[in-house]
Amino acid sequence: MKYRHIFSCILTLCMLICLTACSESENRNPAQQYNNSGADITSAVSSPISTTTVAPTASPVPEEQTLRIAEKIDYTPDELKFCMKPSDTDLEDYVMGYYFVSLDGKKYRYQRDAFETKDLGTVENYVCELKFNNPGVSELHYKVYSLKEYPGFERLQLRCEEYPDNMYCIKYAPPRNDVEFTLDELKNDGFVIIEDDDYSYGGDTWSDFISKSEQKSEASVWVCYLTTKPGPNRKIYSEPPDEDLLKAQQDDFPIMQLAQIYYDGNEYTISPMHKIDGKYVLYYREGYDIDVRESTFKYLVHIVDEPTADWVTYKSRERYVLSDEENLTSEWISAEARSYDRERFPLVNYRIIYSSYEWKEE
Repeated sequence: MKYRHIFSCILTLCMLICLTACSESENRNPAQQYNNSGADITSAVSSPISTTTVAPTASPVPEEQTLRIAEKIDYTPDELKFCMKPSDTDLEDYVMGYYFVSLDGKKYRYQRDAFETKDLGTVENYVCELKFNNPGVSELHYKVYSLKEYPGFERLQLRCEEYPDNMYCIKYAPPRNDVEFTLDELKNDGFVIIEDDDYSYGGDTWSDFISKSEQKSEASVWVCYLTTKPGPNRKIYSEPPDEDLLKAQQDDFPIMQLAQIYYDGNEYTISPMHKIDGKYVLYYREGYDIDVRESTFKYLVHIVDEPTADWVTYKSRERYVLSDEENLTSEWISAEARSYDRERFPLVNYRIIYSSYEWKEE
């Protein structure tokens, strides 16, 4: 009896220690569950702590997540069919990358088609004229024409009067907050939430995806990239956004861009998602899916760094980046964004899919 009582006490003590350790692990930010060493690198903005390719070993999660792969559709659902909506704004001509065109007394917002082909369409009718008055440049005048291929004015063609060879197409830019779901629904449906470039919700789901991909097992994760306001992240940068930019994007926010990240054991694919009749599907929606286009990458790179600039408001940053470059670094990403030193940092395809910050005390 005496030894049985001692054994029982020891067993109880061990169980308490295990429960305490598990509780502490679950309360951590998922990005803080990894502590890995790697190659030191330098950057004009950040001082890296570590860089690893593929994910580091992840802490076990309470329950293994079920593999979910959304169906990809190649038709336009009725709920997503094109419908132009006028913009309630006093902006005119060209402002902050947007073109404001008057049609039948109403103003519509357009953007240049970054993926336009050499075929600009068949000009049909003159619509209006837009003025460009950039600082240091003489005022330019563009005539706007409708296209036979787009009777609903979804696309228009611009021709510069001063430079006749300067012509291109612009496409209607719809308000991007026109979605069929709420943030609470996304949380209930198992999405990871990245709010203004910073991890917000779904730690266990993310940890499970990292763990499986590190083990070369098939895995998928659904992510919502939530942007609450235009301009740079307010937590990181202190300067307020431009007033014209706020006006130009007043109908866009909050933006909830959905994406599926799928790992087949060899490559990673990120695809835009939408919710149709209560079901999530993979579909590229013209004008809405600006931040995510279906792309495939070879590597998942894990980067941890610290800022070197005093004006930056965070102490450390952790990111997961899809890339075709196995040795991608924070310095490389910084060089890519500013287009410098192409000899050391050639152009590379990458996509930041997760970031988490430790903020300085205010």
